[in-house]
Amino acid sequence: FVAGDAVIKRLDRFSTDLLAELAEAFSRVRARHALLIEVLPGHFTTACLQERRRCGISALVKVLSAYIDSRLDLGPEGLREDAADAICRRSAELSAKLARQVLQALARAHWPHSRLLEVMAQVAAKDPRPWELEAMRTSFEQLRVVPPAGFPAV
Repeated sequence: FVAGDAVIKRLDRFSTDLLAELAEAFSRVRARHALLIEVLPGHFTTACLQERRRCGISALVKVLSAYIDSRLDLGPEGLREDAADAICRRSAELSAKLARQVLQALARAHWPHSRLLEVMAQVAAKDPRPWELEAMRTSFEQLRVVPPAGFPAV
């Protein structure tokens, strides 16, 4: 919590990527800190998530991962949907690694967002790496959904 307090005091000194990484780390350990609950949701507005210069694609994936599980009640209503929409719009920037991270976050939260699943399958088809594909397939199984048409066979 000391680190979170220090970041809040000097928020302008941290990059969006680092803030997203901190949000994901705090979320993973379920640390209900003001940085995660109050400060960062205001920083990651819909406009910020959509803009490539303000929020890189890896930061966007981390934001989704941090705020995806609505059961934890960490962010404002609609933040995970905004992040999911931004990822779908910016899917051309995704690699297989980032697509795997999105699918793993969806599986952890038990949130089978159909549009994201389709986009991740398209990314996997474009960048088929065997290890990533196997991990993605595991995420589909955890979600209890069939991979969308076009998902590469292992």
